[in-house]
Amino acid sequence: MGEQGNPAFNQTLLRRFVNLMGLFPIGTIVRLSTEEIGVVTAEHPEDPFRPQVKILFDSEGARLESELLVNTWERDSRGAFLRAVVESSG
Repeated sequence: MGEQGNPAFNQTLLRRFVNLMGLFPIGTIVRLSTEEIGVVTAEHPEDPFRPQVKILFDSEGARLESELLVNTWERDSRGAFLRAVVESSG
């Protein structure tokens, strides 16, 4: 739905709907593109598709000894996102 250029959804209206309803509310369990599992700890005020996540399990499914707090809006040196939410519990 959120793909740029998708004619099935008006992007402005979709963004307003997501901002109103929330996409990944705090406490939502998510799987990231890195296969890590975590829980949403904060929503990004301008981009609801990019929450802050506390990673609890690594990409192999092992529980981390100390949780890692990451921002899914962070980018690498080429400008690509380091992590993205690919699945949520709710």
